[in-house]
Amino acid sequence: MENAEFQELVAQLGGLSEVQREALLEALRLKRPAAEALKLIEARFDSHPVCGHCHSEEVRPWGSASGLKRYRCRSCERTFNALTGTPLAQLHRRDAWLAYGQALVDGVSLRKAAKRCRIDLTTSFRWRHRFLSAAKDDKAKAVGGIVEADETFFLRSEKGSRRISGRAPRKRGGSAKKRGLSDEQVPVLIVRDRSKATSDVILPDLKGETIAAALAPIVAKDALLMTYRIFRTSD
Repeated sequence: MENAEFQELVAQLGGLSEVQREALLEALRLKRPAAEALKLIEARFDSHPVCGHCHSEEVRPWGSASGLKRYRCRSCERTFNALTGTPLAQLHRRDAWLAYGQALVDGVSLRKAAKRCRIDLTTSFRWRHRFLSAAKDDKAKAVGGIVEADETFFLRSEKGSRRISGRAPRKRGGSAKKRGLSDEQVPVLIVRDRSKATSDVILPDLKGETIAAALAPIVAKDALLMTYRIFRTSD
């Protein structure tokens, strides 16, 4: 995999700490198997353990379980390991999660991902929702310095709806009939600063006041904001 694919795969596994991310990236670059990647994550975590529940640093060793070291937090008195609080916690098929992460990056279907990783279809379904739900909330709360903003569009999904309005059912993927804002697509505002802190907001429309309201809680007041076409529609 190329470096961009490394970053995309790790982004799919939202909820990892900085230490866990660095260890995972190193394991991927060295093409280590999943078991060795877990050992590397655990070794990095052991050098500076933090409670996976309350994030306290007041912790102490507490034996081991399921092949992983456990710790006990002095603040909340709960036990945890290097994967607690991440989408990798309590996975029974640890040998397959790296391959499944790659399947997410490749955008293959649930059935193809299950076949590739040799897991059950129901497991493939649960893993996809576990990884993507974590990644959904794993975004920067604030950006600063030099900040760039632009919009992108995603086809509106009505999967599972019994009454699809305005169009006939379509296969997975495809493209919109026309570019830009329409009933077919959902606009998403992307903001990113030079430290690579990135956030996004789903927009109901592209009005100037809507965009300003979306940016206000994210972009620092002293930031230099660089924008593109979307703001030409501002009032």
